[in-house]
Amino acid sequence: MICLGILPTLNFNENGYKFGAVSLSWFISYALTDRIIILQNKKEKAYSNLMNSIEKYRNIFETIMDVYFKLDFNQTWLFKKKSPSWVKYAFGASSERWSY
Repeated sequence: MICLGILPTLNFNENGYKFGAVSLSWFISYALTDRIIILQNKKEKAYSNLMNSIEKYRNIFETIMDVYFKLDFNQTWLFKKKSPSWVKYAFGASSERWSY
């Protein structure tokens, strides 16, 4: 259009594509930075929820009055997990004596 004489010959008209390329690069880097921050916030929130869930499960597991256990059936039939109350009901002793 400049060659046809429709647009005047200005520095902006001749080098406008360079300005557009720099602007595009800046906007893309800004969007990428914003996306990284959003993902980090989601990761921190998920980690916080996971820690709360683990603490809640641990509290329920340690204060449960029922006997709960999990066996390893594949190799040795050993207790993998047991609630602290199983020793009380099974042996009438404290769980520290039978924990290993």
